[in-house]
Amino acid sequence: MINGIYHQLKTAAHNIILIVCLTIFCSCSNDSDKMRYLICRDSIQYWNYKMINKEQNIPITFSFDKNGNVKQYSLNKGERQLIGDYTVNPDLKWSISSDSIFYYLGYSEKIQKILNDTIYSIDLKTNKKYIYYRVKENLNIKKN
Repeated sequence: MINGIYHQLKTAAHNIILIVCLTIFCSCSNDSDKMRYLICRDSIQYWNYKMINKEQNIPITFSFDKNGNVKQYSLNKGERQLIGDYTVNPDLKWSISSDSIFYYLGYSEKIQKILNDTIYSIDLKTNKKYIYYRVKENLNIKKN
């Protein structure tokens, strides 16, 4: 009888541990999926980028699509132009890990928060802070 009770307790403890592990795993992947959706929605979204506390503001726009593709555009006099002449050949993909690390074009940034149409992040190598603003105005992309 004691062996039967011991076996039942052992099985129950095993099941509880399994449920806790699955809950943690599912909640982590859900956060990543939620962030991914906020960034690209159902198709593609464009984001203007700005470095916080930088004297020179270089206007750049990124597009992130649902298939994990990223493109970078320069912004000059209200016109966006696709940047294609990289000094190195970057991986033109983007992703978000379960611990909120945003990977794109060789960068790794920790997403600190997402509020409405704004993303706040910090570069993991340089500790520089960035803000991304969802583009709401006309994109005005120049055709090459």
